[in-house]
Amino acid sequence: GDGATSVGLVTDEPPVPLSRPPSDPDPIPDYGRDGSEGSSFLPVGDEGRGRDARPPTASTARDRELAVLLSLCGGAGVGDSIGGGAVGRRGWEDVRRWLRGHSAEDARLAAERRGEFDTTPLHLACRSRPPEDIVRMLVTA
Repeated sequence: GDGATSVGLVTDEPPVPLSRPPSDPDPIPDYGRDGSEGSSFLPVGDEGRGRDARPPTASTARDRELAVLLSLCGGAGVGDSIGGGAVGRRGWEDVRRWLRGHSAEDARLAAERRGEFDTTPLHLACRSRPPEDIVRMLVTA
């Protein structure tokens, strides 16, 4: 022959699904920094709060504020590579303003915060080619 071979797999085993059915519970819970189960992203508005829900505590308000940096870094720089550079530059300025406007402790906590897929604000920022000062501020926070 020509040296090429064909390999086929013959088995009596049923095929193994590549993903779990949507009805299965998530086998890996998402734990927040404080060890509580739940998403690292916290809702900004009243979503998910019932009519009788208590108002947010100071710690949840702080958590929401710390989550803002993750959101800003995820959206900053968007548009730079598709001709909307001014939008991207404005986003980086929002990141700078947030970092400069918060205490060193809050900046550190926010910079270490993990979001979806265990990403930090630095991971999200680096997807959009951040300015050097943004990288420096996030690394040293």
